[in-house]
Amino acid sequence: MLNKKIFLFFSDLHAGKWSGCEELWTQTALELHQRGHAVFFLYESGYLQPSQIVRLVERGVCLIPWKVWQPTLVERTIGRLTGSLAARKSSQVPHEALNHITNLSPDLVVYNQIDTFKGLRWMEALAGTDLPFVTILQNWNEADWPNDNEAIRHYETYQKALRTYVVASRIGEALEERFVGHPFTTWRLVRNPYCVSYDQMFSWPKQNTKLQLACVGRLAPDSKAQDLILKAMAQESLLNLPLHITFFGAGPCERTLNHLAIRLGVQDRITFAGHVDNVQQIWEQHHALLLPSRHEGLPLAMVEAMMCHRPVLVTDIGDHSQFVKDWRTGFLIESATVAATSRALHNLFEAKDNLQEMGRLAGQRVRDLVPSRPDCVFADCLLNLLNDN
Repeated sequence: MLNKKIFLFFSDLHAGKWSGCEELWTQTALELHQRGHAVFFLYESGYLQPSQIVRLVERGVCLIPWKVWQPTLVERTIGRLTGSLAARKSSQVPHEALNHITNLSPDLVVYNQIDTFKGLRWMEALAGTDLPFVTILQNWNEADWPNDNEAIRHYETYQKALRTYVVASRIGEALEERFVGHPFTTWRLVRNPYCVSYDQMFSWPKQNTKLQLACVGRLAPDSKAQDLILKAMAQESLLNLPLHITFFGAGPCERTLNHLAIRLGVQDRITFAGHVDNVQQIWEQHHALLLPSRHEGLPLAMVEAMMCHRPVLVTDIGDHSQFVKDWRTGFLIESATVAATSRALHNLFEAKDNLQEMGRLAGQRVRDLVPSRPDCVFADCLLNLLNDN
């Protein structure tokens, strides 16, 4: 007989937006619902819901809307004069959402964090409820170093979570480095679901006079570093190489990047293709992924490209070195710089006659490290955790 549990999920991604960081909790919520458990999720009201959220509700997962704090006219005026408004909004405890959580009294709260050190207000609020909770950490930036007092606050709240799940082992290791010498043993590795078939058969693009590379990701250079690609393509050493790069994705810097391409004179060698729903179609036309990110957890774009048997060029951050071996499954970009990106592109071009074999090896490697159904694996983790506690 099913021991029915109550789960409550929520994420700190701004409502109305969507990213690959949301796939794990949403697909796991649906999996637990399909297994017969009671599943709820918190979502800010007043925003157009992404199609993924709509589908979640249509399939029977219960949405609990809550309204984020909005300043009064007086508060907005004072905030503009003092600069205090943003600080208050980012640090306030979301009382309405917290009331929903405590009133529901779930068996487990699952909190999905996009940025590791920006969720302290939620973590402290959850710790104060005495309800069992876990958190998922999706992103890591090596430049993030909380001061000693903040590090202790983070450590104390993370210790109150039953588990901290990380999508890259580097995140767990880095937390141990930053927790002022305190041991941190409650983190566990999970993988994000992806939007291509695990059983994808090997295929290769038709013969083309140019190497067709794809950069798949939100058009946000602060993280995805598309600016480095444009600047690398403008380097004299790359000008005559038959390379073409297509940017897939939308984001806040689309116009800026378009103008930068024109300013650098590389607009004829790159294409902005916008967002596409069918990721597998990208890899029917492209030979490799190029993603010189400044910070990442474990990007879905890399996993999906390798699942489609494509070599990848990614920055040596996070867990990328577990997936990418130079000249075998792709190339590690030593750092998020123009010079390192240029070197990786030169290496790729030098290896052009061996890319199909590198693609086969990439497909094998990613399947060694990522399960076919990460959502099912994570659902099992949560249920086992409750049974053990």
